[in-house]
Amino acid sequence: VKTLCEYKGAPVFGKYVDFFYAAKAAAKKANTTSEILFTKLMLNSLYGKFGQKSSSWDLIGSAPVDDCGVETIYNSETSKWIRQYTFAGNVFEVNYEDESTESFPAIAAHVTAYARLCLYKLIEQAGRANVYYCDTDSLFTNEEGYKRLTDRLDATRLGALDLQKTAEELIIYCPKDYKLDNDIKIKGIRKNAKQVGPTSYQQEQWLTLRSLVARGNIDEYVVKTITKTLYRRYEKGDVHPDGSITPYHLDEP
Repeated sequence: VKTLCEYKGAPVFGKYVDFFYAAKAAAKKANTTSEILFTKLMLNSLYGKFGQKSSSWDLIGSAPVDDCGVETIYNSETSKWIRQYTFAGNVFEVNYEDESTESFPAIAAHVTAYARLCLYKLIEQAGRANVYYCDTDSLFTNEEGYKRLTDRLDATRLGALDLQKTAEELIIYCPKDYKLDNDIKIKGIRKNAKQVGPTSYQQEQWLTLRSLVARGNIDEYVVKTITKTLYRRYEKGDVHPDGSITPYHLDEP
């Protein structure tokens, strides 16, 4: 153990949540899709940033302005591999293991744990046999499960449930990969992706600055067409004290 931290509990982000929740409610009332999405992202993504690693770009030298590329170098003094990016007349050393400026893992960990406990209580209230699927902040239940949760429904109260959709058919392939009637939800696959095989999709990929530097040209922006293939393996199981894992075997949908 290199570092020991002691935390004291306290309410966090109260004013932040109140502000954006009110903004989200106003956006819903005005039916402004972009603002609804923006406020939702601001509410849902803040806590995770405190447990997220960051990359640091340290300027270590200069280079001819036309030089552009990436090098992986082994530092014999530190016994570490480093990445150097050269572009726009500068040479940067990039470290991907740095903590973010306002790093506070306890916030991310405790918010996540509390949310899972809340979700677990909802599953128990609905009845485990009545819950087909759950995600970060949602439950998919049958009609009986829905009836058992009616006292938790309130479309405007923070922390309450809201009925988003009803369906006749649900097919679950993997976590974050399901079909609800004709509505297909797959993490990493865009809505406008083109299906080119039973489990393959084509979609656009917009290259980041790092990718452009790696290509050796930052003077033009590149949009690639890539094909993603889903393997749909459920890779979870019971972890035993000796470290071995017994995988769960689920029936095909």
